[in-house]
This record gives sequence, C-alpha cells and structure tokens, in this order.
Amino acid sequence: MRALDVYTQARTKKEAYVMAKDAIECIDDYAFEVDIYPGKGNTFEVGSDSPLWLSFILRRLRSAKRLSLSEVAELAGEKSRNTYARYERGLVIPNAVKLAHLINALDGRIILRYES
Repeated sequence: MRALDVYTQARTKKEAYVMAKDAIECIDDYAFEVDIYPGKGNTFEVGSDSPLWLSFILRRLRSAKRLSLSEVAELAGEKSRNTYARYERGLVIPNAVKLAHLINALDGRIILRYES
C-alpha cells in the first residue's frame, strides 16, 4: 500500500487483507480499527469509522512525501500551518472540498492494490 507506506508479503488476497489490517492498526500511537473491503481485480479498500482514520492518512501521506506542516499548509492553500496541524491531530475534520485540496496537495492517490 504505497499511499500509506505499508507493505505485506502475503501469498493470497485473504492473507494480504489480514496483514494489511494488522499493519495499519499497529502503526504509530493511533488507536482505531480498520476494515478491509475487496475491490475489483487486485485492489482493495481500507476504511474506518474512527475520526482518527483521516488524521492517520494525512500524517502518513505527509511523512511519505517528507513535507513539513508548513509546506503542506501552503500547498493546500491554508493560511497557517496550525490549521493543517489541527486536521492531522484530529481536532478538526475538514469538509469534503477542503479534504480534496489536502489530498491533492499531498499527491495522495488512495488506491490500494494487492500485488502477488
């Protein structure tokens, strides 16, 4: 899962789903559960009911790009890095338009593929 900088060595799709779920739930100090949903072909989706899920994704995408809070804030058109930092900490949840700007700023294609 390049978008989240998580990799598995599964032999089957079923193993990949279990390993991906475990890998994501064990990263950092986030305490949430994810669900894995089969997609078309070699793809699958990851989701969660937790508001921390969005914070996790934003932080992982920023880290993978090696960007600072200030750089992401500027790319996303935020007035200050503190605004973006609140999204990453889960203190504020962005609306759909703002979320699209944030994901685009991070060049985040949240498409996960199973590769055998």
